[in-house]
Amino acid sequence: MTTANDNPILENTDKSVSEPPASHEANSEREASALPPSERVSAAGDTQSAHAVSRGEILPSASSEKAAEAQSDVRVPWYKHAFFRKIGYALAALLIAVTIWGYVLMTENPVRTKRIENVHLSVDGGSEAGLRSRNLIISDEITSSLPSVAVNIRTTLNDLPRFNSALGEIVSASINLNDIRSPGVYELPISATSTIGTPISIEPSTITITVDNYVTRSVPITYSFVNSLPDGYWHNDPTLTTNAGVNGNINISGAEEKISSIVKANCVIDLSERMTDINESFVPELLDEDQNVLDKKGVIGAIPAVTVRMSIRPYVELELQNYLLLSGEINENYELTSIFVNPPTFSIAAPQDALESVADSVYLEPINVSNLYPGTHTQRVNIMGITGDAVLLSDNNFFVTIEVADKTVQRAFTIPISDVEITGENTELFNYLYGTRTFTVQLLGPARIVNDLAQSNIHLLLDVSGFARGTHEITPKMTVDGEPSWLTDGSVSISVQKSFCTITTATGG
Repeated sequence: MTTANDNPILENTDKSVSEPPASHEANSEREASALPPSERVSAAGDTQSAHAVSRGEILPSASSEKAAEAQSDVRVPWYKHAFFRKIGYALAALLIAVTIWGYVLMTENPVRTKRIENVHLSVDGGSEAGLRSRNLIISDEITSSLPSVAVNIRTTLNDLPRFNSALGEIVSASINLNDIRSPGVYELPISATSTIGTPISIEPSTITITVDNYVTRSVPITYSFVNSLPDGYWHNDPTLTTNAGVNGNINISGAEEKISSIVKANCVIDLSERMTDINESFVPELLDEDQNVLDKKGVIGAIPAVTVRMSIRPYVELELQNYLLLSGEINENYELTSIFVNPPTFSIAAPQDALESVADSVYLEPINVSNLYPGTHTQRVNIMGITGDAVLLSDNNFFVTIEVADKTVQRAFTIPISDVEITGENTELFNYLYGTRTFTVQLLGPARIVNDLAQSNIHLLLDVSGFARGTHEITPKMTVDGEPSWLTDGSVSISVQKSFCTITTATGG
């Protein structure tokens, strides 16, 4: 606040007018009262100014007040507000920081770690052959026992996009068998190479393998077929018997290179013109991994013979639909729309003299439909009545799918107007004459809904409120006890008879 000491003018004024006598103020008031009303205000203002000066106060002038009002009407642009200026500074700082960081990345090319999953693990070339030369072999098939590994590679930021090419051309992992000199269990380190960057770790870093002496090999006995049986004939899986037991292995001993390539002993069964059971002795062929037949040179001793036993029967294919049997009665409001069976056919093999009777003796388990409701129902059934030497040529699991739907019915209900609730009549002013004495309600929908409905459950409402004199078409609104959902969900089609209402002025109205 400005004081008298800060303003020389006020200081002088204080010296001249400070502590004005009361008589002077009274004289001023008497002089002002003698002026006209328009001048009294000015005089009063001058008197107040003089009093203010006498107290050391500065009153704002009229021009300064108008300037302040004009300045308050000028709006500051939004971008000049302090809040938005701070946001602008923050965004500019962020843009500069990102630009500098991108420049650093492009110029420094920092180191990054790239993880490559599912790298195929292989055996170093020559090491497996060296193992076999020492009469040793890995007990498991090595190509199937080696897992895939994950390799972490140290590289640079600029080289990361190059890893999008095929993994096999960039990263490889392998084990080496050269240090194995005797049978046992070995935990071998896994090494990795990469054409981009440097491998720094492998997961897992080791693999465990079992190595045995390689002198005699036990190989499984298998079978294969050539040609086909005559049409209408079936065979079961053959039984293979050797000195080692049923469906067992045979031992093959011999030279290292020969034995190492044998993976199985296979009996070849020619089915052409076969219509009777097989019970014969076969000398199996020796096969390698590629199913190539190997010669017997290098094998010590004779290859054990294998006895093959196999049944051959004629068969008949039957339609499953012809054996369906339904029990019970479906609800009168429902109907069966379709029946599907899966698979649609089944086959039975039997000796020729029993084949014809088998088709007449088999049957399906009956399906009870009395408890079925609308929808899709699937039931598993079995074929019964298979006896003797007959064989069902599939799993005894058949599925019957039944579609059940609502019957659609239509009903009509006649409602007398006396049972119709009428609202909105103004009988003091108007007379109301309705064009019909009954209303017909027609329902079209599922039988379980429509047939279950009684006329006493249906209610009609006529609302004539607001109608003026004249003839008006009106449609009653229908409600049903309990407000069932079918009133609004569209499952039932509802039709209510329309009528006319003639309104005239009441007598004396």
